[in-house]
Amino acid sequence: MSKIAVNEITNEAGTGGPTLPNGVAGGLTLGGDLDIGSSKITNGATGGIEIDAAGRVTMPYQPAFLAGMANDRSFSSGEVIIWNAVQTNTGGYYNSSNGRFTAPIAGRYFFNFSIWSTSSTTTRCAFYKNGGAAFSPHSPFPAGTRNNGGSQQNDSSSIVLTCEAGDYIDIRCYAGEVNSFGSNTFSGFLIG
Repeated sequence: MSKIAVNEITNEAGTGGPTLPNGVAGGLTLGGDLDIGSSKITNGATGGIEIDAAGRVTMPYQPAFLAGMANDRSFSSGEVIIWNAVQTNTGGYYNSSNGRFTAPIAGRYFFNFSIWSTSSTTTRCAFYKNGGAAFSPHSPFPAGTRNNGGSQQNDSSSIVLTCEAGDYIDIRCYAGEVNSFGSNTFSGFLIG
C-alpha cells in the first residue's frame, strides 16, 4: 500500500482545502477523485509538486543532473570517467570531482551517457553501481557502449536502475581507452 504524507493542502492563494495537523492517525482516505484545480501540493516553504489547470505536473526538486567534459581528456581501462562540467544538478547529488551520482532516496532512476572516442583500440564503457557492473544480462559485458578501434565513434547507452538511498552510479571505461571530447555527457533523473 502506498502512502502520501502531506502537512497541508491549499490552493494557490494559500487558503481553502482541508488542513491536516501533523500526526493525524489514519491519514486521509479518498473514495473518488481529488479535484485541486490549479494548485500546489507542498511540504511548506520548500515547495513540492505543482499541477496546473491543464493537468501538467512539475516537481522542481526532483533529483536530476547533466554533466559533460570541460576539456578533452583520456581515460584508461578501469578508470571512472569524470564529467566535470555540470549544467544541471538539482539537489546537488552529482559530484563532478569523482564522477558519481548518489541516490538521495530509494526509487527507479533513468541514466544516459554518450562517449566520443578516437582510440586505436576497441573501447568499452558501462554503468557501474556501488563499484560493480550495474547490469550484465547473459553476457560478460556490462550494459554500456562499444566503440570499434581505429575509428571515430559516438556511442550512447541508457538504463533504468532501482537504487536505494546512498547507492552511487558512475560510468567506467573497462576496456581500451576513451579519448574524450567536450560533446560527451552523463545525465540522470529520478523516475519515482
